[in-house]
Amino acid sequence: MAQRERPSHGADYPRKRTAIACEICRARRSKCDARKPACSKCTELEVECVYRKPNLWDREPVTAAATAALGKVDDRLDQIQESIAALVEQVENIRRPSTSGPLEYSSPLAFSPPNISSLDAIRGTFQGRAGPPSYGSVSTTRALGHRLPNLISFVAPPSLGPFSYDYAEQFFTGEVEQGNTLFECIEHFISNSISADFAPQTCWRLQRAFVSGFLRWMPIFDDETCLQHFQIASNNQFLDGSSSTCMTLFMLAIGSMAIDEHLYSEDPYQLPGFPYLALGYKILTGMRSPVGDIQQLQCRCLFSVYLSFAMRPVQSWHEINHVTRDCMLMLKTNWKSRDAANSDLKNRAFWVAELEVCLELPSSGIRTFQETLPLPTSPVEEEGMYFFLALISLRKLLAEVIETIGFKSGHALYVPIVAVELRNQILSWHEHLPIALQFPLDASPLFDLRRAHLRGQLFCLLSVIYWPFVLRHIEDTASAGDGPAENAGERVAVHERAKECLDWCVLHLKASEGIMMQKTLVSHAALRAFYAIFMVLLISYAPVYHHPPPADIVIVIKRSLEILSLWDRVPFMREPIHRVCCFAAEAGILPPLKTP
Repeated sequence: MAQRERPSHGADYPRKRTAIACEICRARRSKCDARKPACSKCTELEVECVYRKPNLWDREPVTAAATAALGKVDDRLDQIQESIAALVEQVENIRRPSTSGPLEYSSPLAFSPPNISSLDAIRGTFQGRAGPPSYGSVSTTRALGHRLPNLISFVAPPSLGPFSYDYAEQFFTGEVEQGNTLFECIEHFISNSISADFAPQTCWRLQRAFVSGFLRWMPIFDDETCLQHFQIASNNQFLDGSSSTCMTLFMLAIGSMAIDEHLYSEDPYQLPGFPYLALGYKILTGMRSPVGDIQQLQCRCLFSVYLSFAMRPVQSWHEINHVTRDCMLMLKTNWKSRDAANSDLKNRAFWVAELEVCLELPSSGIRTFQETLPLPTSPVEEEGMYFFLALISLRKLLAEVIETIGFKSGHALYVPIVAVELRNQILSWHEHLPIALQFPLDASPLFDLRRAHLRGQLFCLLSVIYWPFVLRHIEDTASAGDGPAENAGERVAVHERAKECLDWCVLHLKASEGIMMQKTLVSHAALRAFYAIFMVLLISYAPVYHHPPPADIVIVIKRSLEILSLWDRVPFMREPIHRVCCFAAEAGILPPLKTP
C-alpha cells in the first residue's frame, strides 16, 4: 500500500502534536485553555489571541498580529519582573530604618497594625512608568495601609466603618500568665515524683495515635526511628535521662492529645498526656548537648508541637525559637560535611520549626534560608512526606505573597498584575499536587483532614491576594468616582476582583467546617485563618456589594459564628468571638446584644 506523502519541512513533526493552543501560549510553551474568542492567559495579559488552523497539513505561518502580540507579552513580562524587583527593594528600604526590627509572619492571618508613617516611601513607586493606566498595568500600584483583619488587631479605613480594634496587650498578657501557670504545674508534678501510665497497651495505643496525629502531617522522622526510640526507652523502663526517653515521652504526650475529644483544657493538670509532658520536660531541661544535636532539636520540636496542639501559642512560639536559633547557626556552618548521616533529619527538623512559627512575633530569621534549605527526602515511601512537602511549598508561596504584595512591611499593596501572577502560581501549585493530595476547588466535604487543611489554606491565600482590591474599591466608592474617565474601566475591574475576594472567603468558610470541628495538629493556624476570613466577609460584604448580605450569605455567617463558638473555652478566643457577635449585631445579622 502506498504511503501518504508528507511535507518535506520538519516543522510539522511529530504528527501527534496537534492540540489546540493559541499562538501566544505556543510561543511561551505554556498550557492553553483554548477558550474562544480569547484564552484566559491572553485575556489576563490584554493581548490579541490568535489560533492556528487545526489541520496539520494546512498550517499557516504565524501572523503579524500574533508576532506583535507576542512582543507585547514579552514587554509585559519584563514589566512584571521589574515591578516585583522594585517592590521588594521598596519593602527593604522601608524595613531598614526600623529600630525595633522587622516582624516576620508565617501565616496569612499573622498580621499586626500597619506603620502608617512609612506609607509615603512606597507611594509613587511606579509613577512615571510608560504604559496605559488600565487595569493590570504596573502604573496602578498603590499602598493601602490596612492589613487583613486578624485575631489580634485591625486598623479599618474610615470609609469601611468603625471596625478597628487592638487586642494585642490583652492577648499576650493572658497567654503569658497561662504559660506561667503551666510551667508551675509541671514543676509541682516533678517535685512530687508522680508517675505516668506505662502499661504496654496504653503505650502502643498512644504511639499509634502519635504516628497518625503528627508523623502523617509532619514526618520529623520515619516510623522506624519512632519505633527505635520507643524500644530504647522501654528497655530502660522510661527512667533514664536519655534523649530517646525524652523523645518517647513527648510522643506519648502528643498521642494523648491527638486522641482526646475535647477541643481545649484550661487546667494544666487536665491536659491530655500531662504526666508524659512533665517527665519529658524534666529530661529536656537537663540536657547538655552541643548546638545542633539532632535529637535535642527533635525533642524541642515535639515539645513545641504539644504546646501548639494544646492551644498555648505563645509558649509554643517560645520553644520553637530555641530550635530556629540553633538551625540558623547550623546553616552558617559546614554541618553537612561534619554530620552527613543526620543531614536529612536536620532538614526535617528545620522545616518543622519553620512551619510551627505562627505568631505576630519576630522569628530568629530562619526564613532567610528558605531558598537554600534542602527539602526533606526519604529512601522509602513515607505516607506523610507528600503532605509535608506540599505544606513547605505552600509556605514558600506565602512568603512570596508577603514579600510582593507587601504585608511584611505593614501595608497592603494594590498591584493588580502582581496579584494575578501570584494567583496563577497558587493555582499552578494546586494543579501539580500529587494524586493522593488533590482536592476540588469547592466546599464539598473532605474526610482527609490533611487535604482539607491544604484546601483551606489555598482559599485563604487567594483571599489575602485580593484583599487590596477590596480596599481599593472602598476607596473608589468613597471618592464618588472622582478621577479621569479613562479609569472607569479599571474601577469596574477592581470591583470584580473585590467580589472575587469575598467569593474565596465564602468558599474558605464553607470548606473549613470539618477541620474546625475537630482538634488537630493545625487547629491553631486553622482557627486564626478562619477568624480572619470570617471578619473580611462580615465587614466587607455590604461595602463591596452595596447592599446587605442576602439570605445565603447570612446563613454562611451564622454557621461560621456557630463554629467559632465551639472554641469559646479557649481564653484568647473569648474576646474575638464577642467582637464578631457585636459586628454581626450592628450589621443586623444577629439580634442586638444585651448589655450587662
